[in-house]
Amino acid sequence: MEVKTFKQLPCGNCNFNNISGILSIVSLSVAAMVIIMIAFWSFTEYRFDRFHKDSDRIVRVTGQAILYKNLYKYPTDESSIALDERFLASIPQVEDFTFFASDASNKFTVEANGMTYTHIPAITASENFFTFFSFPLKEGDPQTALDTPGKVVIDVTTANKFFPNRSALRQVLTINGIVHVVSGVMADIPRYSHIQTRMVMSNNLEFQATLQIKGIYHKLTKEVDVATLTQTLTSGAHEKVAYLKNLNYQIYLQPLTEIHFGEADFVRDTALKGNKTEVNIYVLVAFAILLLSCYNAAPLIANRVEKSGRHRKGFRETACYTIKALIIGLLMAVLLTPLYNQHTNSRFLIDFTSPNLYVWLIVLFGLITGSIMIFIITSDHPKASYKPSVSVFRKTVTLLQCVAFVALISTTLWKSYHINFMLTQSAGIDRENIIYAYADIQLNEQYENLRQELKKAPAVIDVTTKSELPTEYDFEMLVALSEDEKAFTIEGMYIKSNYFDVMGMQFIKGVNPFDTKGMPFCVLNETAAQLSGLKEPIDKTIYINDKQFIIKGIIRDAQVRSFRKATDPQVYMSMDYWWESQVKVPVMIKINGNAQKAVASIERQWKVVLPETPFDYRSLSETYKQLYASEINLRNTLAYATLISLIMCIAALIAVRPWR
Repeated sequence: MEVKTFKQLPCGNCNFNNISGILSIVSLSVAAMVIIMIAFWSFTEYRFDRFHKDSDRIVRVTGQAILYKNLYKYPTDESSIALDERFLASIPQVEDFTFFASDASNKFTVEANGMTYTHIPAITASENFFTFFSFPLKEGDPQTALDTPGKVVIDVTTANKFFPNRSALRQVLTINGIVHVVSGVMADIPRYSHIQTRMVMSNNLEFQATLQIKGIYHKLTKEVDVATLTQTLTSGAHEKVAYLKNLNYQIYLQPLTEIHFGEADFVRDTALKGNKTEVNIYVLVAFAILLLSCYNAAPLIANRVEKSGRHRKGFRETACYTIKALIIGLLMAVLLTPLYNQHTNSRFLIDFTSPNLYVWLIVLFGLITGSIMIFIITSDHPKASYKPSVSVFRKTVTLLQCVAFVALISTTLWKSYHINFMLTQSAGIDRENIIYAYADIQLNEQYENLRQELKKAPAVIDVTTKSELPTEYDFEMLVALSEDEKAFTIEGMYIKSNYFDVMGMQFIKGVNPFDTKGMPFCVLNETAAQLSGLKEPIDKTIYINDKQFIIKGIIRDAQVRSFRKATDPQVYMSMDYWWESQVKVPVMIKINGNAQKAVASIERQWKVVLPETPFDYRSLSETYKQLYASEINLRNTLAYATLISLIMCIAALIAVRPWR
């Protein structure tokens, strides 16, 4: 019996030793990879939050206010009128409501089964969270899972991690030092949910000092006038919190299924965000790549058909190329997905258990690719097309591909320069030498003890803290020049006396007054000083939330957030005037040298004062970099697109050569 080699099999005409054949296969394989990845990604994007029961009747209650020149949008109602049961009882259009909250970091430390785990995403939620949303429980009752304090529901992955080979139900967890009992095990939250967490805790009063409400949701009746309801809620917010009216505060109801593709510039929004226009553009680009790959591969197949003298062979050659490209493209997609996710901060995943995979593979790529190439071959007869002269249309298409390649290179380089400029431009604050960790701490004696201990570490220059990270928005406050004048809005923040020195911020007028304890002094930034209209603001009296303060200094504006927004007017006050005595704050540590080498000694000193709190540190420069995550992701995506364009360009140049 004769044994045929691979090259002798029916598809053996696809000669991989020929450079043009390799490029055609590579071009089609890249198209297959792009189609597979973009198809699954776009399918996931469009599914966000649609799995919930009555998803078309659920809205998120959001708010927005104007502060100085900037419009600030909040992913929740700042007045909390949307959670007022007595108020909502008078509004028949609201059928039900729920909320969830978390701390500033959204990460908790958990002790379970004799082990300690850090960075566990967790939220606290109202009692009806699991009956309001469609997050199914594998174990436990959704009606009672969160009905009393001290209960927690964990997902399947976390349950297997904490309690391998046994049920997690009724097991004890210590979360940030507070004991909880596992009351339910939920299925892992789908990737296409804007709410992402591993644990859901019942609403616990012991956490209230460190929690922030992250989402308020209403389920509306089927017959509802959204405009009227919005106005009713806004009026209620103005009545409950009077100063919000001065901020032009408005409540908006955002449909659940529009949160993912909704506006991305909310303050402190934890929802996973997407860009609908971007998704649609990527889908169109994927099809353009597919068409061009087919157009570039068609000359090789047509040439072989011409040489064979048999028209039917064109179908066999086409099928051969399509199948091989499909297999190689799928392998490339699987291998490159982790790298792509890492570089673009994505959560893309190819699900081989999904029937949609095979629909995309067979229909979108297999049938469409084969049909396109057969159409090109049959409509572009070999004897007319592959003589020494090449059609003007093919030359034009090839030229456009080369122009696209040059444009992509230029755009990628420009984007890289733009990002580098924003990250290296002087911001008026030291970002490079600061690491920080959150601590739930008493702001007087315990903080001072921690500061002195940390300064014993060789790499530590000094330690300070502030009511919130510099990159985060602090508090809206009303400022007036006298009790009778109309107040304007400003961002207020509480700091320790050495904050300006540690963060490298410069005074342009006056002095740092916070070394003097117990005095009602404040410091304005340049923008706030200009907004006040005071020509000589030093030693002038202003009223902040109806309390009298004396301006002692003007600090240079610091671009602590994004260059996309104007600098906010800011007022700094001593932590002695903060109404909180114990709160979770970022402890900022200025170091000299490499942070990785300094961590071990810093952590030892940290444990002396806070033995129960893990030293979970972050770099302020990396946090600042996250402000430009969307630009960085786009830059990295453009780099991948440039590489793909290069492959397409080479294939097009090979295809444009005369065939005989």
